[in-house]
Amino acid sequence: MTKMFSLSDRLGAWAEEQAANNNFESVDDYVESLLVREQQDQDSLAEFDRLVQEGIDSDIDDRSMSEIMEEARRAFEERQNAKL
Repeated sequence: MTKMFSLSDRLGAWAEEQAANNNFESVDDYVESLLVREQQDQDSLAEFDRLVQEGIDSDIDDRSMSEIMEEARRAFEERQNAKL
């Protein structure tokens, strides 16, 4: 693995504390977990946007926009829970 960045002393000390408090082996493992979580969040947001666009692009529906959005939210949450 390639080292890609360095942290200031202040931020490095904080990261070391967070890594230790959250049972990570190292700051690298802690930072990697943060990046993985960010990637998952971005993927989830993209999926939510896709679902919203799908609703917008669909034919006229008797449901209100709030009902469509609620269905999209439920589908999003179900997909999130399935990833856990």
